[in-house]
Amino acid sequence: ESAAVPTEARPRFAVPAVFTATSVGLLVYGQRVGLPPVAVGLAVAAIASAAMRTALTVREVKSLAESRREARTDELTGLANRRAFTEGLEASLATAVPLAVMIIDLDGFKEINDSLGHDAGDDLLRRVAARFARVLPSGQLARLGGDEFGAFVTLALPDDVSALARRAMATLDEPFALADMIVRIGGSMGIALCPQHGRRRSELLRFADVAMYEAKRTRTTIAIYDPDRDPNTQDRLQLVDDLRDAIQHRQLELHYQPTLDMATGRVHGIEALVRWRRDDGTLRYPESFIPHAERAGIIHQLTRAVLEQAIAFHATLDVTHPGLSLSVNISGHDLVDESLAPYIHALLDLHSLPAHQLTLEITETALVADMDRAHRSIVALRRQGIRISVDDFGVGYSSMAQLIGLTVDELKIDKTFVTNLDSDHRMEAIVRSTIELGRALQLNLVAEGVESEATLGILHTLGCDTAQGFHIARPLAPDQLTDFLAAHTLQNR
Repeated sequence: ESAAVPTEARPRFAVPAVFTATSVGLLVYGQRVGLPPVAVGLAVAAIASAAMRTALTVREVKSLAESRREARTDELTGLANRRAFTEGLEASLATAVPLAVMIIDLDGFKEINDSLGHDAGDDLLRRVAARFARVLPSGQLARLGGDEFGAFVTLALPDDVSALARRAMATLDEPFALADMIVRIGGSMGIALCPQHGRRRSELLRFADVAMYEAKRTRTTIAIYDPDRDPNTQDRLQLVDDLRDAIQHRQLELHYQPTLDMATGRVHGIEALVRWRRDDGTLRYPESFIPHAERAGIIHQLTRAVLEQAIAFHATLDVTHPGLSLSVNISGHDLVDESLAPYIHALLDLHSLPAHQLTLEITETALVADMDRAHRSIVALRRQGIRISVDDFGVGYSSMAQLIGLTVDELKIDKTFVTNLDSDHRMEAIVRSTIELGRALQLNLVAEGVESEATLGILHTLGCDTAQGFHIARPLAPDQLTDFLAAHTLQNR
């Protein structure tokens, strides 16, 4: 591009060219008719002036071309910069060919930059750029800023795009020698496809960015944009807005699933399970809206709404069926909310419900996200007499040492291990060892996912304390639960 004459510079050559052509023509004509010396001198002077003007113009054009090149080039790596990248992408999209947009963010660059210094960081970026340039097309690869790179390629098939992406990310496998040290760095790549995901530059870049963060979150290195995992689509923004209204106006529904005391055969307690009935009548389950509430920062409000409704209902239930426990699920985000413990204390006081009848269920993954803060929150809650249960135990990542340090009250064995207990001896071994662990730690053991009498019998033989599942009762609306408890009470008299 630097060798070409920019369009806006071409008029500068017109005037010198006209004067030169006129003067040369005059001198040729003068050879035949004999022009006066003054006219010849003026013609020569005009040619000389035109030559000087042309030389200056050439210098200006070179300077302009260099400025244009610098304005479109990343100074550190020599790749295209963000401006050139977006212009090139826009031009490619205008041709309507299938293409893929890639956004790459380096993993661990900040730590290397902070530890070894900015010079080493700059050197690393230059080397990474050189490696990417071996695989990704020249002119379609750019450094977008910081440790973020972008590329677009004209490939139609997703499999071809994925293969190219793997080759590009594989260039980071070999370590880098920096500042007398050998360092390794990874990366996360997000991919958006045209026309599958969109046709406009802005939306493709956003979709690729969303996919990149999904790859980083899931540690999969490469992710192709998936609308179902995009928290900021128009439908999801509307969903969050509707959910916020439902929370504010207390329009959430709670169903309650009974748990069975294995020793007595009586109902041990109930677990509150939130449901959301939308304006169109569809009933949504927690997995379809809790993640959106967490991402939108309204999970604390949702948890409070559920606690208010569950504790108020349980207080009325306690009059006719005293002593039942109430379990409520809370998010890992609630564990870092220092106002949660006093809030629950005030609710229990308001409804005159003993704290030991309330159990808060927290998943293993929520516990390990921030073990120190989780421990402080659990201590504050248990100090009030509230019980803590580790939900879905066995599918998370907590170690035995962490479990002992948390001093929880209950373990809920995940239904993955319970549902096929009567047909898979491996599941029986896992459940037996978990029950033995619970006994050693003096914890109450709850088995979720009990769906047959055979499974219930095995759990009783293994010494499980409490059972929960469809074989005992499905989640029930409040009036259904009241009928169930009445019938169960009569049955056990």
